[in-house]
Amino acid sequence: LSTIMSEASSAGSSVRSAERFGLDENDKQDILVYKYREGLEHMSQEKLCKYLDKEPRNRCSRIKIPRGNSRIEVRHGDLYPEKDRSKFVDKPNYKSNVASVGLPFGVRMKRLLFDQYQDLYLVSPDSSPENSPENSAHTTPSSTWG
Repeated sequence: LSTIMSEASSAGSSVRSAERFGLDENDKQDILVYKYREGLEHMSQEKLCKYLDKEPRNRCSRIKIPRGNSRIEVRHGDLYPEKDRSKFVDKPNYKSNVASVGLPFGVRMKRLLFDQYQDLYLVSPDSSPENSPENSAHTTPSSTWG
């Protein structure tokens, strides 16, 4: 039964991440993806959907890349999907800088000359209640050193 359930969930999982994050699972055009604390990658939205399906604890958002910029400042609030950002705008670290992403020369030129790479896709760990510290195993000094 668990095999059937996992096959059923994997068959529909691409639709879920595509719908969840507003991605096109059939788009093979090259996009720029910043994986939080890992770096930049080129991939398609199709590959990004597959990656997000395999890594369900990640979330995806996007920010605009202004023409002519060589760096993009990623703020904590940018890591939330667009539809969820208004829920977190009052948090104290919403506008804090989490990364300064340098854009490769080729990306900058294609953005400037051909209006490609309009968005930077951000992939980061989801901070949902399921993976919060409250639900993790707690260690105490006595269990660590005892």
